Amino acid sequence: MTTQSLQNIIKVENELHAREQAEQEKVAKWLHEQERSILAEHQARLDELAANKEKIKEQARKAAGEKASDIIRKAEERAVVLKELDDAILFRCLEKHFLSIITGNIP
Repeated sequence: MTTQSLQNIIKVENELHAREQAEQEKVAKWLHEQERSILAEHQARLDELAANKEKIKEQARKAAGEKASDIIRKAEERAVVLKELDDAILFRCLEKHFLSIITGNIP
């Protein structure tokens, strides 16, 4: 091989190496950008889930409060009804239950 041929080969190899380096740098930059993008999207989803969690907890609190209010209202209504019962009616009910318990005929 001639010196000129060797120099041409070395020149082409150097160009190929430079192109390879440039491509590797582009790939590294692209990968870094993709990583940042994925991390940002991941954080956004985490934030969204946290917001939804608080929203669901608030809805559960509200539903529980409404249910508790309903239970209290019904208990108050039942207390009014029981308060108005005549003592004679209560005595008959108790007598019936006491007789069942004493005789062992518990329903």
